[in-house]
Amino acid sequence: MIRLQTLSPITVRRNISIIGVILCLVAVAATGCATQGQVIEIVNQSNELMLISMIDMNSSVLPGAGLPSGNPDSPGIEPWEEASGKIDAFIATHSDQKTLVSALRIRQGMLLLAHGEYNLARAAFEMADPVHLRTARDTALYNLREHLIWWFEQDKTIVTTDNFKKGEIALVKFQEEIDKIGESPGIRDYLAEMRAYIALQMALRMTAENKATEYFEDGINKYAMIFTNADLNVLKAYKGVLGSGRHEVTLETRRQIRGLIVIKKAKDVIKTQSIKPDIKNEIFRSLILGQAS
Repeated sequence: MIRLQTLSPITVRRNISIIGVILCLVAVAATGCATQGQVIEIVNQSNELMLISMIDMNSSVLPGAGLPSGNPDSPGIEPWEEASGKIDAFIATHSDQKTLVSALRIRQGMLLLAHGEYNLARAAFEMADPVHLRTARDTALYNLREHLIWWFEQDKTIVTTDNFKKGEIALVKFQEEIDKIGESPGIRDYLAEMRAYIALQMALRMTAENKATEYFEDGINKYAMIFTNADLNVLKAYKGVLGSGRHEVTLETRRQIRGLIVIKKAKDVIKTQSIKPDIKNEIFRSLILGQAS
């Protein structure tokens, strides 16, 4: 299993908060004054629960691992159940606000995924009406719903031929959505990073060297394409100090910091698999292989 470098709670909070922003801005914008406060409360609670899940799973690249235990103050009731129930209750009284309802169903689906409730997540996604999804991010997440569920729930120790087939399809579908949303860098970066991890996981699990190399190259070379020249200069500047606490993680540097974590995982895969991939981007090649053109 690929291991993620442990992040501080502040870093994780910043990383998860952007997912919340990605999922909820359209929801708040679609409401009237009377409902904005309720929507913001729902958003804040679900952000916190996704944050808890990410802090607990930060030892694993596989989403859904190491989920938190139940709420000790409410035996038998999981925190995600309360947050999801609030979304259901709100929708029940605002069912005529189609855009808002669909945006909240996407948020609910992602919340449930983060807590391992895959069947409920699928149901939430299916209740979103694609006709009323107004943003590239919500549309992308809806279009990728089955691939997201597969990735979150896949077995972490036993890899079957079926998993590789689904993984190959997911890589194609993720890239299709990434190519569509270049003007929405937040969700593009989120999906591009997830796609890179899918490819690295497949490379790590593949026993055939040529196929492992193919997965690796596909994942890293396409991931590198989202970085601008300015981003790449930041990657070079941050080399060797990731996680030192000496740099403030801002919204502007998130992509670069997350990129360095992906690069570290890529180096781990190469070390484990002893492969020699052809990495096209010069800076990625230098950071991963120690080679310059």
